[in-house]
Amino acid sequence: MHTGDFNFKNKKALENFCKHYVSVLDNIQVLQIPHHGSAKNSSNEIFKIFKHLKFKYITMQENPNGRQEPKLSPEYTNDKTIYLATENKRIKT
Repeated sequence: MHTGDFNFKNKKALENFCKHYVSVLDNIQVLQIPHHGSAKNSSNEIFKIFKHLKFKYITMQENPNGRQEPKLSPEYTNDKTIYLATENKRIKT
């Protein structure tokens, strides 16, 4: 499932998301974490709604100064099961 820039920290939006996708949530095995894994709109809590999730990917952009933007959620940087789709490797802290 590709989530684009969805804001999983917005409770009402999350409720609407779950209602809309109720018939497929249990089938999702691969998830693209929204908004590049930004700490502002998502956290590991979202994974609870995907019961059969096997792979979690973040697509990352890099500024010319070499820093990753946006700032990753600290939960994601410590989660060794999340992969950077742009580099095809686990996140490094």
